[in-house]
Amino acid sequence: NTDTLARIYYNHNQKISALKIYKRMNDYLENSNDKYNNTITIAELSIELIEYSDAIEWYNELLGITPDDIVIKKRIVELYLKINDEISFVALSTDLYM
Repeated sequence: NTDTLARIYYNHNQKISALKIYKRMNDYLENSNDKYNNTITIAELSIELIEYSDAIEWYNELLGITPDDIVIKKRIVELYLKINDEISFVALSTDLYM
């Protein structure tokens, strides 16, 4: 099972290899719930690897599925702060809190 292999890499602190496997898995997942959860895993692992822009892209993909997901929007806002993207931060914050 590919997911098991990715978790083994992750648990042995080989996060870059785990991330590559999760990304590859995403192309083959047919169940929308499995794909959604896998995409969250990719975004969170990207954050751990300090790949904030990649994490934002993956979270934005999730917003394409669930556009009103407040938790995902908050995570994106936090990442915009980390990468000092003030324009995007203000735009999404305004949408989120107004």
